[in-house]
Order: sequence, then C-alpha cells, then structure tokens
Amino acid sequence: MEPMQINENSKNKNDNPNNKNKRLKNKITPQSPAVPSSTEVEQNGKEENENCTNEKIQQGQSEFTTPFIIKDKSQKVANFLTLLTLIAFIVSISIQYRQTRNMVEISDTANFISRQLFDSTMVSNMVSDSLNRKAIEIADSSIKISKKIAALQEIFTKIELRPYVMIDSIFPIIAVNQNFKYIVYMSNSGKTPAYKATINCSFKFSKTGVYEDNINKINRPPVNDAIYETLGNGNKDMINCIFRTMINTMIFNKIRSGEITLYLFGCIFYEDIFGDEHQTCFCWRYAPLENRFYTYERYNYAN
Repeated sequence: MEPMQINENSKNKNDNPNNKNKRLKNKITPQSPAVPSSTEVEQNGKEENENCTNEKIQQGQSEFTTPFIIKDKSQKVANFLTLLTLIAFIVSISIQYRQTRNMVEISDTANFISRQLFDSTMVSNMVSDSLNRKAIEIADSSIKISKKIAALQEIFTKIELRPYVMIDSIFPIIAVNQNFKYIVYMSNSGKTPAYKATINCSFKFSKTGVYEDNINKINRPPVNDAIYETLGNGNKDMINCIFRTMINTMIFNKIRSGEITLYLFGCIFYEDIFGDEHQTCFCWRYAPLENRFYTYERYNYAN
C-alpha cells in the first residue's frame, strides 16, 4: 500500500485556529458574542505591554550578563597565573640566592684554606730555611772542628815526633890570664834527629844574678860564625866553646872568694824533620870550690 500523503495546505487549513473556531461555531449553537468594555481593553493592552517589556528586559539581561561572567573568570585565571609566575620567580630568586650564598661560602672557605695553606707553606719554608741555615752552620762548624782537629793532630804528631835537645852538663875550663873555655854536653831525647844544631851563649859576672833582658839578647848566631851539627835521636854530643874574654887575676880571685858569681847562659838552636825551628835556653851558675856549673833557678826551658 502506498503511504497516505497529506496535503500540506489541508494540514495548514486544519491547524489554523480560525478554522477551528469556525468548526466549533458550526457545531455549537450560535450565541451572540460578548463585547468587551473599553476598560478591559486598556487593561489587557497594558498587561501585554508589560509582558513584552519584561521579556525584552530579561532577554537583554541574559545577553549582557554572560560576557561579564566569562570575562571575570578569565581575569581570575590570569591573576592566578600571574601569582604562580610571581611565586615561581621568588622561589627561583631564593634558590639562586642560596646557591650564590653557598658558592660565596665555599669560595670563602677555599680562600681561608688557601690562606692557611699559604701560611703553612710560609712557615714550612721559614722552618726549612732555618733548618738549612742551621745545617749549614753545623756543617761549617763541623768543617772548622775537623780542621782544628786535623791541626791539633798535626801539632800532636809534630810534638810526638820532634827532637828534644837538652843540656846534660857544662864543664868549665878557667885559668888565670887565659880565655874562658867550657864544654857543653847535650843529648837528643826525641824520636827524630835534630838538624842544624848550633849554640850561642854568653857569660856574666854579677852579684845579683841574671835577668830576662840578658836572655832575650841571645839570638841565633850568624851563618858564618856558627858550627852546625846533626844530633840523632837518642844520641849525645859535646861542643867546645871559647870566649875571647880573658880572665885576669883580680876577676879570678873574686870568683874564687864568692864576691862575684859567674853565670853562663845561652840557647841551642836546631830544626826538626818538618823544618820547624826550636830552641833550648839555659842558664847555669858556676861553683868555684867544686869547679863545676849548676843550673840556675830560672831561664831553663825549651819550646
């Protein structure tokens, strides 16, 4: 079956309220319509105008209120985002400040440690320099001490190995109107020979003795006038000496009576194996009754 098609015109005719009213009028018994009064007409017009005005006001309010609400929400979101940005900026600044502060503290600590290390290095260098100076001083002192020890050893060696020439006795030969003669007996008690041994002496007639000035005048005899000998270690030798002075009778009698005393003094000069010179000084007193010489209480020494 084909669907029923409804004519739009017929539908519109049926839906028209005027058509409905006409159909109703045809069914209902016709009556005379009520005529509204002028007062009712004015009141109905006022109500319709108020309703229209209220609808327009409501439509206007709805049209203007919605954009304001949307704008307010956007502003709140923007303010919130700005606040978050400000908080993030403050937090970032705080973190950077703390980081910078930590870096400054670390730098200060590093500088302090560096200063401490520098001071320690300076102190270490000062201590090292002081120790080095002390070590150098000790080394110099040790070298000086070693040199002194070596010099002392050399001196002790020379002292130990040098010759020692001493006078054992002196035999006088005294006669009237003759030159004064004497014989010197000497010996070498050292460990090495005495080279170029020679003697130089003098005599004095005195009542008071011999003085130091007399000894100091004794010098090594000139080469042409001296007699040199080599006296071996442990050996003895004698030297005959003659003075040019003659002893007359008056001097001889005064010596014999003890009115005056004859003193014989002088030095023996010699060299050791090291080439050093030495001398042995002596001073003897003559005893006429015994006809011999005795050592005087002074000026008998050797260097």
